[in-house]
Amino acid sequence: MIWTTWENVGVDRMACAWFIRRYLDEKATFDFLPYGTKAQKFENTFDMPGAQYSHNRGKCSFAAIVKKNRSKDKVLNLMIEIVDGADEVSDRLPPPESYGLEALCVGTRLANKTDIKALDKGMELYDALYLYIKNKG
Repeated sequence: MIWTTWENVGVDRMACAWFIRRYLDEKATFDFLPYGTKAQKFENTFDMPGAQYSHNRGKCSFAAIVKKNRSKDKVLNLMIEIVDGADEVSDRLPPPESYGLEALCVGTRLANKTDIKALDKGMELYDALYLYIKNKG
């Protein structure tokens, strides 16, 4: 299945793509639209206005997709807090991992020439974050 989002992936879009490949469709492919493009009504879309999964009530798109599909996984729920802290401007102090995650995602995007390559590298970051939280205890 093809999933569509905006180009220049960052922390939230990488998290959503990771979740899609790990939990919804391991063979998912991604299409990137220019920033500012509106989602089409029947596309599998995320992290853009009008998308199937997007920001809602001050929460990131990753929160929306996890809540809809795997809300009982405690590790994923902790990941939501970290991704949300890295992606959203809030008056709450984010978890300390949020700062590092944002830096790693921005650096991953800058180090790769295409969004596809950045997402592929981002998969490893989010696998590592999941295992870190799971084993933190």
